[in-house]
Amino acid sequence: MITLRGVSKSYGGSAHAVKDLDLVVPDGAFMCLLGPSGCGKTTTLRMIAGLEQPSAGTIEVDGRVLDSVEQGRYVPPEKRQMGLVFQNYALWPHLTVLGNTEFGLRMRKVPGPERRARAEAALKMVHVEDAMDRYPSQLSGGQQQRVALARMLAVGPSVLLLDEPLSNLDARLRLEMRAELKRIHEESGATIVFVTHDQLEAMTMATQIAVMEGGTLQQVAPPLEMYARPANRFVAEFVGSPPMNLVDTPGIASLLRYACATDIADKAVATVGVRPEALRLGEPAPGAWSEEAVVEAVLPAGSSWTTRLRIQETELFALSYEPVEAATGEVVRCWARAADLHLFGEDGKRL
Repeated sequence: MITLRGVSKSYGGSAHAVKDLDLVVPDGAFMCLLGPSGCGKTTTLRMIAGLEQPSAGTIEVDGRVLDSVEQGRYVPPEKRQMGLVFQNYALWPHLTVLGNTEFGLRMRKVPGPERRARAEAALKMVHVEDAMDRYPSQLSGGQQQRVALARMLAVGPSVLLLDEPLSNLDARLRLEMRAELKRIHEESGATIVFVTHDQLEAMTMATQIAVMEGGTLQQVAPPLEMYARPANRFVAEFVGSPPMNLVDTPGIASLLRYACATDIADKAVATVGVRPEALRLGEPAPGAWSEEAVVEAVLPAGSSWTTRLRIQETELFALSYEPVEAATGEVVRCWARAADLHLFGEDGKRL
């Protein structure tokens, strides 16, 4: 279990890369640190790894203090028993796949027969055992990624730290590696902390997601819970593709009136949100909110259809898994159920 208490990191001046971060990564969890560029997620990962030292706060693993500004304690990276995979795979070009995989074990002076056995087992786990005698230049990007993972797994760390390792791969390989990482996590039982800006990666792989923005933690929750109940406007808009439709008052007056007819009408509703898949076209269900909208574009993706709509000055997106017959410029009726609305206050927090 990884525990961060009051962790901050600044690089001089008043600006904080990470500010007052309290985060617990449960033992055996697959935690994704998710957020846009510059939100502090990579800095957080590097502090857990020991590559950066916090300006304040404490970092513990299973009760063992690795970093504490107050206690003046700092454990260097090589003594933290963690594996780290970077966006750049950092494979040695002059070593074979087997040589690269054995490298960490060689540095730990593991005996030859045991070293080879552990390296071969790690390569088998990531399905590149047939390429043991090749060099990195003879491998595809996906194979190089697998070797970097095997090198880390061979050492048998209790914590795996992954810094956007899939961003250099094409779409098909990314999908394949997401499934592979999930399988490796289930087989190894290790605690994984994975940094990404891709919310689809986070949603499909993680057991827990921590969303960060501006160096602060916005929400920690399982993926489906975060999708269904985002804690604030930022999380609502960042998690989901296409992003949630957010209507600021008085954007669509009828939607606001409908939202305020709920049991939280006594609270000030500043923004109403509705997921694109919850915004439907056609004859509304009884009791649902509905409004006429102008079709601005229909975007077919094969398995789904995204429709861009406009109601007065407000742009909305609807996602359908059935073909959309409407043409550009046509007036259609869109609707949503009360249960599908997300309400946010003036401070952006969920009501």
